[in-house]
Amino acid sequence: MPVAALLAEVADEMRAITGASGQAIEVEVDPSLTTVNVDAERLRHVFINLLTNASKYSERDTTIGLYARSAPDGFIRFGVRDRGPGIPPESLPHIFDRFYRVPDQRKKGAGLGLAIAREIVVAHGGSIACVSTPGEGSDFYFLLPAG
Repeated sequence: MPVAALLAEVADEMRAITGASGQAIEVEVDPSLTTVNVDAERLRHVFINLLTNASKYSERDTTIGLYARSAPDGFIRFGVRDRGPGIPPESLPHIFDRFYRVPDQRKKGAGLGLAIAREIVVAHGGSIACVSTPGEGSDFYFLLPAG
């Protein structure tokens, strides 16, 4: 699957949701990346989950970043950046666990989306993580083998 086409399709699909929330999606693809060998429908599920969460937790008039970059050791780093409230450091080790919800969340959810995303990424030979700073936002990213 062409990397740029994959991200463009996901961004186009999500623009109705983010647009209704007054948010924009900015797509950034490293021009050296060409294709990635993935189950596009399963990977789409990962992106939709991450983008939906980014939209849910971000304010109006913000930009959500969707990106693909070269990573070391023959991997591609795919990610979604938001400018939401961020995740407390004590919750970061648990956010990919089934049924885990950050304490005191007012947003609804079952706590399954990130666990399912992790399973899909791992099935593709990759790994998933998050870097987050409370008050500044989060960067959910996953590494997949290139080619």
